[in-house]
Amino acid sequence: QGLARALETACGELAATDGIVLSFVVTGAERRLPPDVEATALHISREAMRNVVAHAHASNVWVEIQYEAADLRISIADDGRGASIAELAAASSYEKMVNSGAMPGGADAAGFAVARRMAKYLFGRLDFEASAGKGTRRILVLPAAPASLGQ
Repeated sequence: QGLARALETACGELAATDGIVLSFVVTGAERRLPPDVEATALHISREAMRNVVAHAHASNVWVEIQYEAADLRISIADDGRGASIAELAAASSYEKMVNSGAMPGGADAAGFAVARRMAKYLFGRLDFEASAGKGTRRILVLPAAPASLGQ
């Protein structure tokens, strides 16, 4: 089972159990990617969807996978409560502490910081756009190296 099908299954489970209206779209030529890229993308995406359920109070979630020539892009957006400047600053400060080796408590910020670190490990990035009352968008970009390099 490829990444797109695995993520579509996870989306279906989210919609069925939490009553969220979910839109799932795949663009580009779907293909298998190196196992570490697929596993990381799936893990980060599932965690992002769990955070929507736990924190966003969203009614709608939009998930888009884009297979591009050089990159895999996954966008997960919601219409929930969004995040305030203080929450974004806390996540950013926590990420700095994680990167410096200090690991204080705070599971919410920790999850985002760890996910960002996982993306960076594969030479990718995880961006986060939010404003209070206007929802949140998470954009994961990972290099889509030829599958033969990952095996």
